[in-house]
Amino acid sequence: MVVAYCIELAIRTFPLNHEVLKTHVDSILNTWISASFPKEGVGKSWTQQFFKRHSDYLGQYWSTSL
Repeated sequence: MVVAYCIELAIRTFPLNHEVLKTHVDSILNTWISASFPKEGVGKSWTQQFFKRHSDYLGQYWSTSL
């Protein structure tokens, strides 16, 4: 579900950064878990670990202006 979100953003050429990913995941988990989900959301290194776990589908690239 989250990998599909990342791919969809890439298809639409919207930049995905760690902050956008964290906000999206926090929103999903807050909806699913609600009261037991911590206010600060997922941990500091969660997004980095997510990219490592799903490196078969996702990559990190630097973009430049034309």
